[in-house]
Amino acid sequence: MLETAQEYLFNNEKTFPMTNDSPLVVSLDQWPPLSDLEMASTNQWRLPEVPENDVFHSKQANCFKPTQKSEEQKSDYNNVSSAFINRSEEQDKPIPKIAELAYFCTCFFFLFAGFLPCQTLLTTVFGNLGYWALFVLYIFFTISIFYSPLIVQIFSLRVVLFSCSCLVVTFVISILVTLTNPEQLRFVILVSCALLGSALGPMWLSQGAYIGRIIQNAPQIVGKFNGTFLSTYFLAGIIGNLLIAFAIYLSQTPSYRLLFCILLTLCASGSALFVFLKEPQSKTLDFDTKSILSRTFTIIKERTILLTTPYSISLGLTSTFAWGTLPLLLPDPKLVPVLGCLYGVSNLICCALAGHGFDRFGWIPLGVYNLSALLLSMLSIMIAHSYQIIWLFFLGALLLGSLEGVENTIIQSTYMKQFPDNVSYCMAAFRITSGIGISIGFLLGLVLPYQLFIALVTFTTILGLALNTRVTERVKSQELESKLALFLSDSS
Repeated sequence: MLETAQEYLFNNEKTFPMTNDSPLVVSLDQWPPLSDLEMASTNQWRLPEVPENDVFHSKQANCFKPTQKSEEQKSDYNNVSSAFINRSEEQDKPIPKIAELAYFCTCFFFLFAGFLPCQTLLTTVFGNLGYWALFVLYIFFTISIFYSPLIVQIFSLRVVLFSCSCLVVTFVISILVTLTNPEQLRFVILVSCALLGSALGPMWLSQGAYIGRIIQNAPQIVGKFNGTFLSTYFLAGIIGNLLIAFAIYLSQTPSYRLLFCILLTLCASGSALFVFLKEPQSKTLDFDTKSILSRTFTIIKERTILLTTPYSISLGLTSTFAWGTLPLLLPDPKLVPVLGCLYGVSNLICCALAGHGFDRFGWIPLGVYNLSALLLSMLSIMIAHSYQIIWLFFLGALLLGSLEGVENTIIQSTYMKQFPDNVSYCMAAFRITSGIGISIGFLLGLVLPYQLFIALVTFTTILGLALNTRVTERVKSQELESKLALFLSDSS
């Protein structure tokens, strides 16, 4: 308090009306002094005189007499005050909570290292039942987006994440139960998929809220933290598929029960780690349910979202083809984990490269690559299936993985440019439209031959790219209008 008071008087000496016979005297128990407006209404501001025998208050008052300070003293006081201010700013500066992010990513790594390979193996193990299970899973996931803000607002993030992770464990257990008698116990896996789909929306919303809280007031590290989490997510799928491929390689006759037990161990480890997850210190409510739902519906009605909906649906159809249809075309089920690993590696690399490419060259080069890679991947898969050429299956998986990375980048980056202040609402709309595409894809996979499925994916992708051209033209016209309005306002 002393340094602050001294600096205030030294730097604002001219605002204090004084006369030679009445020096200004301030004591700490009268601090702070009157405001400039109050002082301006009087000719002087005189505080009670300090008795001569009051040694303590006399020294205290003398140190506040601005007429008695020298330039050297003023410089010393300013240096002390500057050091005090700099120290306060360093203390207030937000510290990136890397340890919390590392633990959080570790939880998700183990959880999804078990879940993602299960999703890939489902149609291989159960056939049509696997398609129905994934259809139910993503239908309920799409619906859960609407009530997820309410769940996250009522409960703590740790409770939501741990509860949802328990349902992932339940999903893997239901697969093991259904393996004993798939015909009579099919309802077990369908019910568990419905429960898991209902939990995936709150889980992903809690993930965004957790990262948002630990980097609160530090926007310069938002991209790094989100990029780290997404890299962990993709890496989990790669490592999980590698473990399954290694287990198949070690055993000449692999048992699906053994494979799913390994995946169950990974999921259970991730779920157990959520128990010790540290709750973020921020108690700010991240979501207002009513406003988020109303704003999400408003965003969905926007012309930009409507125009990009076919492209989002094509992304869902492409993912469905890679997860559900492609594993069934392989000549040997042992190749499914290898296929999933190649798909994940390509997705991870292209997500990073596509982001830099979008910022530097725009979306058109990415769109050209998207269409070219789609046609080449579908052609290679058809030839591989006809002539049983294994390496062409692997090439198709690599190209499909790159497609998902590029399509995600184009859609999300377009939304961020069009609605920079409503990114969270746009991401909710994107989850809804892509979730619809995934659900439709698993449903059509039951009734359509894979050749017609390929034709449908190609058609929706071409339509989505064509409509996205209209979206970017609209964005450019809006940017030109805003620049013109700014120029006219400056000229006037």
